[in-house]
Amino acid sequence: MPGVTLSWESINMSYISERLARIQSAVAFLDHSSQFHAIRDRAKELSNLKGCLVYNFNVIVDLGAVYNHDAVLGESILTNPLESASLFQEIVFQFCVSHQLLSLEVTSTQICARLRIVNFPSGCDSLRIFTLANLNKFIDYPGFVTVTGVVVGTSGSAKYTQSTKYVCPETSCEGCDSNHFIRMHIPGASENQTIRNDFRCSFCGNILVEVTSSRTLSDKILVEILPIVLTGPSQNEVFKSGRVQPIPVYVRDELLDVVMLGDVCQVVGITRTDMNGEMIDVTLELRKRRVGTKFQLPGSVQTITEATKYSPWSLPLNMAYRFGDKIVPCGEMIKLRLLLLISLVLNPKRQLLHVLVVGNETRHVMSLCHYALKFSQRSFPAMVGTPLCGKVTSDSHYTWAPYFIHAGILPLCSGGVCFCGDLGPWKKQNREQLQAILSGGKIFFDLTAKHTGGLSQQQTLGLQCHVWGAFSPLTLGSKLTSAMNDIMCGSSTGDLSKSFLDSFSYICFLDGGNSFVDEEINTHTCYLSLTSRCAGDMSNTDLVEVPYEDMDTYVTMARQQEPLMTSAAETLLQSYYTAVRLARSSGLGGSDVPVSGIATLLSLAIGFAKLRLSGQVQETDAVMAAYLYEESLVSRLGLSVLSIQPQPHVSKSFITEFLSKQNDVIMQSFQAQLLKFCTRAFDNRSSWREE
Repeated sequence: MPGVTLSWESINMSYISERLARIQSAVAFLDHSSQFHAIRDRAKELSNLKGCLVYNFNVIVDLGAVYNHDAVLGESILTNPLESASLFQEIVFQFCVSHQLLSLEVTSTQICARLRIVNFPSGCDSLRIFTLANLNKFIDYPGFVTVTGVVVGTSGSAKYTQSTKYVCPETSCEGCDSNHFIRMHIPGASENQTIRNDFRCSFCGNILVEVTSSRTLSDKILVEILPIVLTGPSQNEVFKSGRVQPIPVYVRDELLDVVMLGDVCQVVGITRTDMNGEMIDVTLELRKRRVGTKFQLPGSVQTITEATKYSPWSLPLNMAYRFGDKIVPCGEMIKLRLLLLISLVLNPKRQLLHVLVVGNETRHVMSLCHYALKFSQRSFPAMVGTPLCGKVTSDSHYTWAPYFIHAGILPLCSGGVCFCGDLGPWKKQNREQLQAILSGGKIFFDLTAKHTGGLSQQQTLGLQCHVWGAFSPLTLGSKLTSAMNDIMCGSSTGDLSKSFLDSFSYICFLDGGNSFVDEEINTHTCYLSLTSRCAGDMSNTDLVEVPYEDMDTYVTMARQQEPLMTSAAETLLQSYYTAVRLARSSGLGGSDVPVSGIATLLSLAIGFAKLRLSGQVQETDAVMAAYLYEESLVSRLGLSVLSIQPQPHVSKSFITEFLSKQNDVIMQSFQAQLLKFCTRAFDNRSSWREE
């Protein structure tokens, strides 16, 4: 009927008009984002490959920018990414043909345009996944969804068919030659959608035959992600009994190198429903989540910064004095507070600072460390029965994977701090495992023969978190007494072996300072406990108070600093490390100073520069690093080669001097003495070589 014909033609013309408009928008987007240059370079690279069946092109999509540029195109990509990918596929193919970038034999079916999402719109909360149950509403949803969470498990890698070629068995058919029928894996698809025996030729209708020699295999893994909204403020829900079921996510191809146990990742992908069960997997377009928020220095911190700008040492000391001042009074544990701040602002993926606190006042140590963990980017408590590294099991749920790794405490603390608590009750086996991890800087997973199908293997993962621990030697009275009776010996470390102590970057002793100061601190602590720690007694009203929110902003700003090491600071640290190892050498047995000392000194100097909010690590930062490290050596080994007296606490009567210019005089004197010590050590070493 004429009416029906006109209606069909109008619908057809409308579709063509809409598709043309979308193509124009997509071309404008690629041109505006300067991606045609990348497509040209990629095409030239692929044209040099012989026997290439599929030509992969990545299209980088910033959905936020696309929505601002063209809302219709942005909505099309977000709600129907597969159709949008075919649109970009057509554009890329025509661009390559018109510019003669690929051979004439290449067909459009050989072009694969993969959308790489680098920014998900902030206003699309309805497309965010918070629980596995929440994922059910996205069954058969064709658009992108997103989830942000912690990687708590990963499977072993397995092969899948990335692409293959089919031909018509009829030799006289046009589909018998050339590359008309190429099947490629797309996000959300299963294996049987790529490899099947019921594909028919579009020219003659015969069932197509796969050319197995053209099959391309690639790697895939499955990771389990626990949404960050489920971890809670303390992030310990991962280990609760009957924990929330994590969300399974497929990771393929080059993205395998992006995902690691313990990482916080943002996944953008398409839901997939397996017909052989009720399991729902999110197949990814994945990126690492980076936070680029800028902060403004709080007023209280700015006041302290202005008051201490005369000194290269005062700002971090003043902030350490105010750090946890509601937990420990006045100058108690002032050096420990400074060390915790340094550890918090260091990036554990670049510099590690593992701190072991040795002292009898474990209650305050525990409280202070738990308070400091609030400022960490990530922290999980090392609870009894929870593995440090993780657990390797046979994959009974995802039958295609050879094994599955469940993350332990240390991988889950990646980018943050793992607080081990009191190490005294730890079993010898657990201590030895922790020692091996800290010494080597790696986490090990043992894969037995039943997991690998052959020889046993060991998979390693870099340690990317700081480790804090505490230890009280009071439980070992005999060893404590013998250490105290020897004036040439350092503080007691109980039954902890030298190798275990050396595995920590820094050992902070709380009981090796001036006995009068210790007595005054203990008296003041008891007084505050008996008076319920009134606010007026806890703080010095003459000093500026820093609220928790301001301290959190200060730590975040210090963490974002990336100071450059100056040659003067690096030379001083290396000279001191060499000189102190030589001075504390023990004959043929080597030196009592750990070989990891230089890494600790560099971390201390960089962390102190960050606390100064400086862009450079100056020589004065190296001086403070050497001072702190020398204090630890004296407390542990006894007698300082630089005449340093350990000062873990500062009494209330001297705290003002400690935070003011008078402390600069002491540090300047130490700096001069340090330079002489390093020079003298190298002069003596040169004279020995000449003899």
